[in-house]
Amino acid sequence: MFGKRFKGTSIVEFQCSPRPEGTACCMFGMLFLVMLVSHDVVYGIKSLFASVLLYVASAGLLANGVWLWRFRRRPLTRTVRLGGLSHALFLRGRVVFVAFETAYTLAAYVIAFCVVTLLFDGPDGFADALADRLRRWAGLLIFMLYHIVVDYLSYHCYLRSPESSCKRII
Repeated sequence: MFGKRFKGTSIVEFQCSPRPEGTACCMFGMLFLVMLVSHDVVYGIKSLFASVLLYVASAGLLANGVWLWRFRRRPLTRTVRLGGLSHALFLRGRVVFVAFETAYTLAAYVIAFCVVTLLFDGPDGFADALADRLRRWAGLLIFMLYHIVVDYLSYHCYLRSPESSCKRII
């Protein structure tokens, strides 16, 4: 029992180009902007302050993507965890990785809102309150899916980075 080595995970820091993440940031900024405009066209602007705040957040995400994609010349420093479930799924197949991470994110999203609904609204009218809360906070899913894309790009860039740019931390 004590003679077996524990196969753990390792954390690796590496440098990569900012262009893939900038492209993803631009894509999600535009997607968020299109969703905001379509929501405002269909339902109208209910709160001017909230709409302006969301448009500023979308423009900020888009501007950050343009800066990373076009103007940043220094490489980004990324950290990935090797040997974990996400890394194993990425190596097995990219589609499996994206499907698992999306299902995991959606499950975490729904479970978190179930807990919040039970805490604030109680068990009375749970289904209606949960459906309303999930619909109102659907924009949060874009940022959760953006995190999946950034994780995918981190593993993708790690596999294509030269050995000299990788440094094992743990």
